[in-house]
Amino acid sequence: MAVERTLAPIGIGLMAGGVYTLARSAIHDTFTAGIAVAAAITLVLRPVPPLAVMLAAGLAGWLFR
Repeated sequence: MAVERTLAPIGIGLMAGGVYTLARSAIHDTFTAGIAVAAAITLVLRPVPPLAVMLAAGLAGWLFR
């Protein structure tokens, strides 16, 4: 139990670092920032599978660019 509580912040930090790295390489302008914000809001507010959100965001980027 103590090990889990100790390793949780490390795991969160590693995930945050990965998200930061991917966001820096993927968000180039206001359009891609809008897609990222919309995807984040959708994931927070609705019980939608992350894969579906990722596919919808990719489709939106492909269709509207």
